[in-house]
Amino acid sequence: EWLYADTIFTPYATEVILNDVVLLILRGELSYADTIFTPYATEVNLNDVLLLILRGELSYADTIFTPYATEVILNDVVLLILRGELSYADTIFTPYATEVILNDVLLLILRGELSYADTIFTPYATEVILNDVVLLILRGELSYADTIFTPYATEVNLNDVLLLILRGELSYADTIFTPYATEVILNDVVLLILRGELSYADTIFTPYATEVILNDVLLLILRGELSYADTIFTPYATEVILNDVVLLILRGELSYADTIFTPYATEVNLNDVLLLILRGELSYADTIFTPYATEVILNDVVLLILRGELSYADTIFTPYATEVNLNDVLLLILRGELSYADTIFTPYATEVILNDVVLLILRGELSYADTIFTPYATEVNLNDVLLLILRGELSYADTIFTPYATEVILNDVVLLILRGELSYADTIFTPYATEVNLNDVLLLILRG
Repeated sequence: EWLYADTIFTPYATEVILNDVVLLILRGELSYADTIFTPYATEVNLNDVLLLILRGELSYADTIFTPYATEVILNDVVLLILRGELSYADTIFTPYATEVILNDVLLLILRGELSYADTIFTPYATEVILNDVVLLILRGELSYADTIFTPYATEVNLNDVLLLILRGELSYADTIFTPYATEVILNDVVLLILRGELSYADTIFTPYATEVILNDVLLLILRGELSYADTIFTPYATEVILNDVVLLILRGELSYADTIFTPYATEVNLNDVLLLILRGELSYADTIFTPYATEVILNDVVLLILRGELSYADTIFTPYATEVNLNDVLLLILRGELSYADTIFTPYATEVILNDVVLLILRGELSYADTIFTPYATEVNLNDVLLLILRGELSYADTIFTPYATEVILNDVVLLILRGELSYADTIFTPYATEVNLNDVLLLILRG
């Protein structure tokens, strides 16, 4: 039960509570509000959606908490997001609003015109339409509801949380819609998710279903017609096809299988979990397909991932590979032809330190920028977007590039990120910048 807030819960705003945090999401045209664009609020335009983020004590601004703005508080941080024209829904749980409970948190999401469905909008189920896909999510003790667990709904139990997802008209499949398996169709892809103890079901573990175990949770994913592959559909490997890309995922002790670790499969070990990913025809590369390195091609981009102690391999750590250490896991990423960079930290490589982890990312030809490519700052060009990330002490750059702030441009949006103790900077905490504290990390976001 909430105290109803007219200024917030308007046709333009939606309410979400996450860990006693009220999340609201809106979209649409927002008249410029001086009281918003202050040192406390920041504006971001993502796909013509105005995103506002606030932090700290904020005097109540009627112009913000209106049908055009939504309020979100995350760890005492006020987040504002706008979206579209919504017809007013007093009860919130109407055809225009959907309720989701995740960990006793009520999540509400609105989209377009929804025909009211009483059996769905109950205390136990919530309906969300995203890109014409009906998403249902349940939580807590739920008496079995045939009207929900039908060809239109699928049941997923994740950490004792029942997740339901719908899409379009589904013919009812008894063998799938069991207490153990759930069926979801997203873009004509059948997604199955299982949890807990599951008696082996041949009808599920078929050429149409793939088995993945993540933290003792069985994940099943289907897509289209698959010719049955015994060597893949074993207790150790699972096959998934997403956009004509074969994804394989393994877990636990796996006897080495040459037929899997071939030019078509790549091995990744993440937290003792073997991840395999395939795509198209790959010429076999012995130096890559070793127990230590795995090769993945996604959209003609070669991705390499390593784990554990790895004897230095010149053929890997070359102009074609970049090294990332995340929690003692060596991650390698490649793209296109790169002239060899001995130092790696050259115009072709960028350095990012996250929690004392050095992240390197390469892309295309970059003109060398001394002021950016310093030990403290790194430049990344992704789809012609310059990403900069800093950590530690950085040579002072008055407005943006200070020892405490880093600049990132994503879709013409300037993103600033800070870490550690930061003396108040008027030029940053202005109507153009916003401060967010996440786990004692100061995050700043700018636009324009």
